[in-house]
Amino acid sequence: MTPAEQSLVDTAAQVRGGPAWLDEARAGALAAFQRAGLPTPRHEDWRFTSLAPLAGITFSPARGEDAGLAARLAALPAPAGARLVFENGRFRRDLSTGGALPPGAALGSLAEGLAHAPEAIRPHLSRLARPEGLAFTALNAASMGDGAFLLLPAGAVVDAPIELLFAGGAPGHALVHHPRVLVVAGEGARATLAEVYLGGEHVYLTNAVTELVLGDGAVIEHVKLQDEGPHAFHVSSLFAEQGAGSRLAAHSLALGAQLSRAEVRARLLDGHARGVFAGRIRVLPGAQKTDARQMNSNLLLSDDAVVDAKPQLEIFADDVKCGHGGTVGQLDEASLFYLRSRGVAEEEARSLLIWAFAAEMVGRIGPAALRAQGRALVAARLPAGAALLEAA
Repeated sequence: MTPAEQSLVDTAAQVRGGPAWLDEARAGALAAFQRAGLPTPRHEDWRFTSLAPLAGITFSPARGEDAGLAARLAALPAPAGARLVFENGRFRRDLSTGGALPPGAALGSLAEGLAHAPEAIRPHLSRLARPEGLAFTALNAASMGDGAFLLLPAGAVVDAPIELLFAGGAPGHALVHHPRVLVVAGEGARATLAEVYLGGEHVYLTNAVTELVLGDGAVIEHVKLQDEGPHAFHVSSLFAEQGAGSRLAAHSLALGAQLSRAEVRARLLDGHARGVFAGRIRVLPGAQKTDARQMNSNLLLSDDAVVDAKPQLEIFADDVKCGHGGTVGQLDEASLFYLRSRGVAEEEARSLLIWAFAAEMVGRIGPAALRAQGRALVAARLPAGAALLEAA
C-alpha cells in the first residue's frame, strides 16, 4: 500500500457509531477499498487522471474546530434559505441556519437522522452509490460519519435554495473528510440544492458522494460550487435515480484544488491543467419516452492545457430521444484582435472572452442568489473580474 492508502484505511477503521447495520456496511466498504486500492491510469475510467501527487501523503482525521471559520462564512453572501455547515465532515449546528420547510419534510445532519430515524434512511443510503469497483465511493462509505439528509414528501415544494457548505483543511495536518449527501424527493416534489466546497491554504482531501433519489414527476436543481484551496484534492461522485417524468438539472463549477475530479464538471483550464470528462447516460429497459441530452464544452486558455472527453450513451429502450456532444477550443483570435483594435488591453480582452464563455454556463443556474455566487467565483479568477461584474 502507498502511504496515502494505508492512512486512509487507518482513518476509516476508526469510524464507528450508528445502527449495527451501518457498521457492517462500513466494514464491507472498507474491504472493497482494500481490494481495489486507489485507482491508477491503468484503470480505464482513470486513464487520463493520475493520483501520483496524492499517493505519498499521510492523511489524518479532523481534529478540533477552526476558530476562523465563522469569519470566513460571514464574508460569503447570506443564504436565501437554509444553510447547513460541515467542517471537515462534522456538522456545525452553531454555524448553520434553518429555513422554512413544508410539512413532512426533513433536513439535517445524516448522523442525527441515523440516530433518530434510521428507517427513513436505510432503504436509500448506498443503494445507488455501491462501493464495488469504485474505490473512492467505497472509501466514502467506509468512512461515513456525518453528512446531510434531505427528505421531501410527495408534492412538497421548497422555494428557497438549500445550501450545504463543506469546509475542509486545517494547519499542521493533511486532513481527509468524506462528505455524504442523501436526497430523497417524493412524487412531484420540487427543490434546489447547492453543495458548496471551500477551504484554506492547507493540504487536505475531500471525498464526496451525493445520492439523489427522484420520485415520479419530482424536479431537483442541483448546483455544485467547488472552490477548494489551491493545495487540496477534491474527488466527488453524484449518483441519481429518476422516476417517470422527473427532471434533474445539474450544474457544476470547479474552480479550486490542485487536483479535482467529478462525474459532471465544467472547468476553466489554464497553464498546464488537464481536464477529463467522462459522462455516461444509461437508459434502462422499460424507460420509454426518455429525453436525455449530454453536452460538454471546454475552453483551453493555453497551448499546454489538455482536455480528454469521453461522452457515452447506453440505451436499452427503443422509444427514446438521446444525444451527446462536445466542444474543445481556444480563445478566438479574431475576436481578441477585434477587442484590441477597439482599445481594450490584451489582459482585459482575454478576460472578457473567458467571461462570455463561462457566463453561459453559470447563467443556466436557476436561483438568482446561487447564480450570483457562481458569477462571483468565476469573476474572482479573472484579472478584470471586478469590472466585468459591475458591467454584467
